[in-house]
Amino acid sequence: RLHTYSFLKRMEIMSPDPREETPDIIGFSARSTNNYLVPILVPIFRRAAPGALLAAGGFGPTLEPEIYLDGGFDVVVRGDGEEPMRELAICKDAGDMEAARCIANTYWSEKWGKARNNLRDQEKELSKYPPMLWGDAFFTVIANGRIRRYYDPLAHGKSYITYFGRGCTGRCSYCSGGQWISLYRDEGRKAYPRRNRNILDVVRECEKCPESTRMIMFSDEYWALPTAKTQEFFTLYKEKVGKPFSAYLGYEQMVNNKELFELVVDAGLQYTGIGFQTGSARLSRQCYQRELHADILVEYAHMLFTNYIHCCSQFIGGNCYETIEDFNETINLVRRLPFSMELPYLCDVEVIRLRPHPKTPITIIAPRVVSDPMPAREWLFRALILNFARFSDENTLIKLMDNKKFIEDPFLLKDLYITTLMDLQRKHFETLREEGAGKDWIFYGAGKQFSLSGSFFNALKPRAIMVDREFSPEQKMLHNIPVVYTEDIMRDMDRETRFLVFALPSFPLAKKLLRGYGVSRSNIHCCELNLS
Repeated sequence: RLHTYSFLKRMEIMSPDPREETPDIIGFSARSTNNYLVPILVPIFRRAAPGALLAAGGFGPTLEPEIYLDGGFDVVVRGDGEEPMRELAICKDAGDMEAARCIANTYWSEKWGKARNNLRDQEKELSKYPPMLWGDAFFTVIANGRIRRYYDPLAHGKSYITYFGRGCTGRCSYCSGGQWISLYRDEGRKAYPRRNRNILDVVRECEKCPESTRMIMFSDEYWALPTAKTQEFFTLYKEKVGKPFSAYLGYEQMVNNKELFELVVDAGLQYTGIGFQTGSARLSRQCYQRELHADILVEYAHMLFTNYIHCCSQFIGGNCYETIEDFNETINLVRRLPFSMELPYLCDVEVIRLRPHPKTPITIIAPRVVSDPMPAREWLFRALILNFARFSDENTLIKLMDNKKFIEDPFLLKDLYITTLMDLQRKHFETLREEGAGKDWIFYGAGKQFSLSGSFFNALKPRAIMVDREFSPEQKMLHNIPVVYTEDIMRDMDRETRFLVFALPSFPLAKKLLRGYGVSRSNIHCCELNLS
């Protein structure tokens, strides 16, 4: 959020030539967490483009339009915005603002007569809409104090963001996603819990993504395709696209269909998330209105971990209704998650502070989460304790939880966490170096990470340093060790050979060894630490 603000400040300071920078409409897409930015942004918008119509849309403006209209925006687009934004542009271009004030899904400020128009039926067929626009011809970017004309960062970046469908099938009490459909139905309009795009349309879009793309990110909150369709899509994706991707998959679908999971992993799954929220069945049921499926979630986490898939395990912190008993149950759940000293963040634990969206069920069934939220200090303290639980025994954890110094200043606990984890990692690698002496080793990677830690493992005396052909180094020898292409050395791989990966992140290369070359997971090691 502050990043956006700094970009706008730079735009204001640069004072671009008004003959070049005269937008007719400035659109601001926001969630409720962006509400506080309204009084900051509107004056900047007005000074930078005095004649522009300011339009706000997204969850935040739709749920609390008055904040945006009273704060200086001209119009709020409620609900889906494709049709109203197109119609708004046509009216603005024609200078017919009387017609604009009648566009469905729009709500206008007092300056424009406070016109509040009803929603229209949702469009069921998403194939009606073209894929996301990209390409240098369509964009101007303001970044780092410079204006770059005819430049699309997506076309030159490493990640391509798209979506498979709209609508969330979940009904989480604190989130607007599952409540979106109610906005339409309350006004007697057609609405759909979930609308998926055509499988072939998505495959074709991914095939045409920019050459620079290294990762395709499906931004869907949940993957809501049925099993047969999911299998059909990833079969095509693997055959025609084959790029690494991230997606928030259905954990039950993956756990209950192991063959489908194998297909998804082979198709390129590299990152996903799991919404644990809490380890307390009571808190889950009473506050979040969902049943706790801890066993299946933990099983899914281990499936991902075993295959070197980066997973963000998401927990909700800062809930003032969370008792110490509830918190201890969450600690016990966190302890069940997979953990490795070599890759401590492969199965990451993220503790998100509870900030419910407005007008969601939790604000009614548990109103103190809004009126009397848990202090940020206590939330941070508990979040750090959960991360300590990954590698600390019970007695150590009890001492940390009883330490008043850390309770009063959790940043001290954060510093201790970082140093403790790094010390334990170094000890782990010292043990690996000692126990691995005399074994057959191959180092994988000869770049920056190898330069930071390679010499630490000299005692292992690897017979080769392996590199992928696309990263061909200039030297044929490093530290008197021959540098060999991956394809060449893996032809005659010995089952007893051990591999040590030097990369940041290293899990994609580890996955390649495991899935691509059949190396035993016990023979794959990774070093992401600076051990020089």
